[in-house]
Amino acid sequence: MGQYRVTVDTGGTFSDFVYVNEETDEVSIAKIPSTPDDPSRAILAGVELLIDRGVKPADITYFCHGTTVGTNALLEGKGVRTALLVTKGFRGIYEVQEQSRPHGAVIFDIMYDRPALLVPASLTAEVPERISFEGEVLEALDEDALRAALQPLKRREV
Repeated sequence: MGQYRVTVDTGGTFSDFVYVNEETDEVSIAKIPSTPDDPSRAILAGVELLIDRGVKPADITYFCHGTTVGTNALLEGKGVRTALLVTKGFRGIYEVQEQSRPHGAVIFDIMYDRPALLVPASLTAEVPERISFEGEVLEALDEDALRAALQPLKRREV
């Protein structure tokens, strides 16, 4: 029957599965209702769908799990108070929202409203560290400075 790779993204409404048969390169997908009280139930249901098609559990050679639950909570403003730690010297980049600026003719739309910040500036702190675009550590994380940056956030019940 083949060797299978299984990936799942558990979300707030649905858990999305992708199954890849490594021998035939056949790709199939499934959408299972999420189980927010226990996300593992939806994950097991999605794996059982594949097993119900005759795939043996031992034929699942790779399993990858990701989730958008935390991202969705942040985007929807639900959940806990959240802070943002940024590389020292780059605090303003997030607040400027360059990635949210419209392009083309719409740039002149005086009615354009930028999206609200996901984390207010008052809950943003800078930390000395730097990593290159290739993942190379240019400046190691200063853990003492990190702890110092976290103290005011802790007092604000982040």
